[in-house]
Amino acid sequence: MLYTPIRGLNGILFFPSLVFYLIQNVFKRLVCCVILCSLTVSAEEVPRFKMHRIDMDRFEACGVADFNNDGKLDIVAGEYLYLAPDWKRIKIREIESDIDNEGK
Repeated sequence: MLYTPIRGLNGILFFPSLVFYLIQNVFKRLVCCVILCSLTVSAEEVPRFKMHRIDMDRFEACGVADFNNDGKLDIVAGEYLYLAPDWKRIKIREIESDIDNEGK
């Protein structure tokens, strides 16, 4: 018999081969379904970007968040905050450095 029962701790019959078979096969099918569903969703939602140059200054990093609570993502970089959608430049702090724009 393929599924030989074993009596468990509480006297309940337990079928280890059946449980292993179910877990193995059901898990494989579930993973395949999740992957296929995620591929179909991601294929429909291809992000579209349009590049905008908002400033000529150079900064090592930037942050993106909705700083003025208008529902649009704004950018903070270096000394400036750039508000979407027109990318209005607002000076928010002063950065002092001995390095010029050429990195010297």
